[in-house]
Amino acid sequence: MCALFLCSLFSLTSNAAPDDLNLRILPIPAESKKSLNDETNRAFITAKKDWFTWCPSVIKDKDGKYHMFHTRWPKSIGFCSWLTHSIIVHEIADKPEGPYKEVSIAIPDTGKDRNNWFTAHNSKIKFFEGKYYLYFIQTRGTNINDKVREE
Repeated sequence: MCALFLCSLFSLTSNAAPDDLNLRILPIPAESKKSLNDETNRAFITAKKDWFTWCPSVIKDKDGKYHMFHTRWPKSIGFCSWLTHSIIVHEIADKPEGPYKEVSIAIPDTGKDRNNWFTAHNSKIKFFEGKYYLYFIQTRGTNINDKVREE
């Protein structure tokens, strides 16, 4: 299973409405295809050697930077662990196709103020009325794989 996703495989151009996009499917540049083998970030592909990555959502800020929020979880515990160990990562780039650079963990899988909620995935970043909203799915419970998850 490949631990990367094709980020911004589409050409993005804003319309008059703030949340409308025109999408054109474009071929992946030859230089970017190298990421499929060496799992290194390049334009059009975000790759993480030790992580499965999923669910990119990109938004352009007022300064012209592109912010991507995506899900990741450790490859070491298997692909199906997205439901128990995924987090949402925040990355920034100068162009919609990247390459993106990680700046923070937006939503951790567990921790302070998460109570009995764990994992975070399927992020979607939106902007309305002067505020950014990060939507995501999370799981609630006290028992994962027959072990109580502790902070």
